[in-house]
Amino acid sequence: IGIPSIIITKEKGTALATRLKRENSNNSRLYATLRLPLERDVALSAGIPLQGHLEAQGYALHRLTVSHASRILISVSASSATGDIDLYVSSDGTPPTTTHYGWAAMALGADFLELRPDEEGYVGGDATPGTYIIGAYNAGGDEATYTIVATVGGTPILAPAGTPLNGRAALGEPMLYRYLHAPGKNASALQMAVAALSGNPDLCVSRNASAMEKLPLLSGATDVAAREAAEKETEAFRAAIAEHCTWHRELDGSDTLTVRHDEPEGGPGWYYAAVFTDDASAQFTFTARVVDGKAVPLEPNQPASGGAPTGGWSYYALNLGDDSDHPVEEVSLVLTATLGEPDLFVSFGEKLPGRADAEHDAAKVGGRSAYTLTLPASDLGTATRLLIGVQAEGTPCAFSLTATVTRRAAKGEGSGGSGGFPPASPPPPSLEPVLRLLPATPMAMDVSDAGVKNFEYVVPSPSTDLELVVTPLGGEWESDRPPQSLLPPKLLAVTGGPNEGRATPAHHDFPPQRTLFESSTVRDAGERNVDARGSWTYKLVQSSKRCRAAHADLGTASSAQDCAAKCRASADGCAYFTYGRRGGKCHAERTTSSACPEGLERADLELYALFPPWDEATSLRIAAQDAAPASCAAASGGAGCVLHAAVICDAPPCHFSVVAAPADQPIKLVGQAQRRVRPANEWAYFSVRVAKDATDVVLTMRVESGSPPLCVVGTGDT
Repeated sequence: IGIPSIIITKEKGTALATRLKRENSNNSRLYATLRLPLERDVALSAGIPLQGHLEAQGYALHRLTVSHASRILISVSASSATGDIDLYVSSDGTPPTTTHYGWAAMALGADFLELRPDEEGYVGGDATPGTYIIGAYNAGGDEATYTIVATVGGTPILAPAGTPLNGRAALGEPMLYRYLHAPGKNASALQMAVAALSGNPDLCVSRNASAMEKLPLLSGATDVAAREAAEKETEAFRAAIAEHCTWHRELDGSDTLTVRHDEPEGGPGWYYAAVFTDDASAQFTFTARVVDGKAVPLEPNQPASGGAPTGGWSYYALNLGDDSDHPVEEVSLVLTATLGEPDLFVSFGEKLPGRADAEHDAAKVGGRSAYTLTLPASDLGTATRLLIGVQAEGTPCAFSLTATVTRRAAKGEGSGGSGGFPPASPPPPSLEPVLRLLPATPMAMDVSDAGVKNFEYVVPSPSTDLELVVTPLGGEWESDRPPQSLLPPKLLAVTGGPNEGRATPAHHDFPPQRTLFESSTVRDAGERNVDARGSWTYKLVQSSKRCRAAHADLGTASSAQDCAAKCRASADGCAYFTYGRRGGKCHAERTTSSACPEGLERADLELYALFPPWDEATSLRIAAQDAAPASCAAASGGAGCVLHAAVICDAPPCHFSVVAAPADQPIKLVGQAQRRVRPANEWAYFSVRVAKDATDVVLTMRVESGSPPLCVVGTGDT
């Protein structure tokens, strides 16, 4: 048992030891679980993380008592790929349930809540103590260990080693952490990593706790004058950050900070860190760990930022669990480098992977700096845990790593019950993975079969115009005009709260559904010399088959092109259609991809996919007021608005990168093409991170239209 523990038992110590040894005869480690009566709650101390264990559809209650609290932040994350811990909070003295609560966070994966004094039900904002009861509910399909932490005002969080913690900083409201570095005999380095989910957070680290007192604070004031003063103070602090912080990083999406044991102020002991911003809100994950070869937990769908010195390794552990009702069909690991060319290795079981003994590797795939390693069920076998190693041979590296786990749905799964803890009929876990995009950081994907990849992006607050771009990569796409047998993936998006439905051809806000139609703008994708960039195109995707999905009668058509015109003009939106050469029957198919996840059936019909013009299919510009409507901000429990995006591959194989960012923010170039679209007299910005030993930098720009100049400036701090 590697942590201070208390075991309460009615057995004699010798009997307990004998039983534990017998039950763990095949494992050198002993585990003990303290189970509490369901009606009891466990006290949370501000800034102190607490670990718990929940069975599938299990719940636990926690109690937090506060006073003089300017804001309260509560976050929870699970260590298992099948665990999905949701948060429910009440302040009326009645324990929360899935139907009775004051605040709730029910997104897939890690959840986060922010409680503020101006919200209904807020207590403990003055000298009178207020009590919150917090319910943690495992909506996943398997047992899970979780970490929950609450912080009040500026209380520093005690960061557990190797455990990612969700946080949110705002102008004048930094997140503070303290970490006890205990490297052991090997005198290993300390590493702190921040992965920004929205906004632009910066990192300040010191051995002196008083250094954190110099950070600008709003102290509860929200008027314009106070915010302007805080902005100026934050700018001044950032300008003199080297004077206040022993180590610091001005982050761009994600970054790592490594403190070597031989540095003058390095070594064991306490470290104090602050994540601050001059944005209205910046969400992120923070991880502190010893660089000692131990694996850091990797939560599905949540990006982790990391790095390694020359020849060094960063290790991660992905727990798949043992959910027989929802077996794993596929695991995908997406690695995006921001420095160097790291390689990716995977092993099963307890042995860390290396270059010579990994079961799978994606080392230097095509020389790219971003790629996807996909492991199907046939490769995974009975593995319940993956160990992942990242190393750049001969150079230091920095990167972000994301994992998705796809599971098979159980037959006859229901839609949930009447609520409570647990619900009478628990809702089924979401089986389709969703990848969270880091701001301005491209994520590369390889899709070999027709289907949909789902993404989400936390909209920064206050919102600005957003840009969402898909860039086809490699192969024949590098020519000036792609062959008509290759069509770009479709890009769709919808904005709303964290639990908003995903974007589909029948449910999306961007691009807006069009009802006007000119028949001359639809062309057969098989025709030669047709510019797919400026025309709507259609392509045959299934012959003598139709989807088992719902469909709508569009009447009789004289040809497939005529049927495509009717599909394009459909007021209800139409992305797929069937056409029967005998009789000319034309129907809109209500499916989400040409793979027809609802199933296929034989029919005297041909199934076609309709493709928008190039720019509309691959690039979206979303105005600030559309990216963060008031309705989603009010319904998100303080979690903010989320942009839900779908990239549909109807003409596989599809190799592409997808990126989301404020339109005026530089997008990282990570060794591969990145597409942008700009109107006249508007800039597009990019950033390149250069290694200290680099001898030159080569920038190549291919222009599709217009005559844009390319301007470059260097910064001395990069």
